Amino acid sequence: MIIRRPYAFLIRNFRLIHFLILLLSTFIFFKSLNALDFFNEYVDTRQFIDSETLISDTVSFSMIIFSVVLIFAFTSIIVLFNKKDKPILFYIVGFIFYIAFIAICIISRVIISTIILEGIDPRISRIIRDVWFISIIIQIIIVGFSLIRTLGFDVKKFNFVEDLHELKIDTDDDEEIEISTGFDSSKVKMQLAMQKEELKAFFYENKFMIIIVLFLIFIVIPSAFIAKNIIENKRYEIGEIIDLDDFNLKIEGAYLTKKDYKGDLLFKGDNSYLIVMFNIENEKEEERGITLNNLRLEVNGKIYMPTTNHYEYFTDIGTGYNNNKISKEEKNYIAVYIIKDEDIDHEMIIRYADKLKVKNSQISAIYYRTIINPENIDITSTTVNKSLNQDLIIDYKELKGTKLNISNYDLQNEFTYSVNGKTKYIINTYGIVLLLNYSFTGNSSFTDFINKNAIITYKYNGNTYNQKISDITPKNYKENEIYLAVSENLRDATEINLVVKVRNTEYIYKIK
Repeated sequence: MIIRRPYAFLIRNFRLIHFLILLLSTFIFFKSLNALDFFNEYVDTRQFIDSETLISDTVSFSMIIFSVVLIFAFTSIIVLFNKKDKPILFYIVGFIFYIAFIAICIISRVIISTIILEGIDPRISRIIRDVWFISIIIQIIIVGFSLIRTLGFDVKKFNFVEDLHELKIDTDDDEEIEISTGFDSSKVKMQLAMQKEELKAFFYENKFMIIIVLFLIFIVIPSAFIAKNIIENKRYEIGEIIDLDDFNLKIEGAYLTKKDYKGDLLFKGDNSYLIVMFNIENEKEEERGITLNNLRLEVNGKIYMPTTNHYEYFTDIGTGYNNNKISKEEKNYIAVYIIKDEDIDHEMIIRYADKLKVKNSQISAIYYRTIINPENIDITSTTVNKSLNQDLIIDYKELKGTKLNISNYDLQNEFTYSVNGKTKYIINTYGIVLLLNYSFTGNSSFTDFINKNAIITYKYNGNTYNQKISDITPKNYKENEIYLAVSENLRDATEINLVVKVRNTEYIYKIK
């Protein structure tokens, strides 16, 4: 079929039509970058800044409208060029791509609305992110070819002058339409051979532009993708130093537990505590530190924020970080997260966000991720037994190096001591007094240590009883002696123990 007037119009306005195609395809290309940025950031952060126009800002309806216009333009050119044996490969690719692109846009708008309401599976977000990345590469090719034909670099290959001469088309011939049908196999073979030769000629005529486009596709874009997703978002290992601008950050370990430092159960439900140990080294004289909320946990498509309200339960593991500032030194801290038990068996990543920026309702940052394999410290429990004059040694985390030795004990109604020649009394109004002679080495005083970690247990009339530590030692009293207020029943107890609980280990120091 030969349609004279439309074909003549296309010939006369070939570069103008391709300029309009260039404008529309370039507009869609830059809009597509917004969509890629949104899904790329969502894959990295699992978060977004919501707004009433989020969907239209990310995947605008104009992208669909302009795609329809391009489909119509490519269809018209394909019909006209096919009947005149002109190269149509570019237009077929464009036609197919923009049909698929409309589907991508519609699906993406639905996915964004789902993200706003309830979030989506991270695998789906990664797939749609990759689809947008591939679509942008194809769009670069389309924009590149549109630019070539707009500038007229390859117009000669279409031989339009000969077509105008053969058809003898002028402005008086506007309404004439000639239709012919038939299929010629030898003609098809000839067309394929011509297409091959035309491709060779096209390459040699436009090799400079083609090299630029190929350089963008295979060098610049992949390099940018690698730089953002591999270098900037590198995954570190436990103990590996993350070199930030002003300080070094290092994740040193992670632990799962439902218990406090004494081994008492905190959670009975489907939650657990994740305790992350990390090290900060400030390399500047000025005091500085990290922003704790930027140290987040990624697991099973969820983001967990650190909490600062539970540090007192984990003093045996480390000191809780609460946006502390440190001078030119390095210190160890812990961060605490409350997580669902259903997430424990999934890959866990501690992510630190650096250089946060907010632009066009989206968060931009460099993320430093460390893969962690937390140790469940509730799985095993052990008991250590000691007797008088034996060293009790604790080598657990913050209590590492703690050593206790009780050499003697005594039980009396009262004890006396002298101050400036005056006799003072140590008494227990509600019972008797237990004296312990000890030596102690640790990160705190012996009094603080047993107040926090110990209880007295004793056997009386065949039953075992617990007695809380009640220190009644006078202030500024001499070291190595401590006086405890205890029940009168200890006088006739068959067994007395100082029981120290450290996480999942119970140390029983037998006094009697």
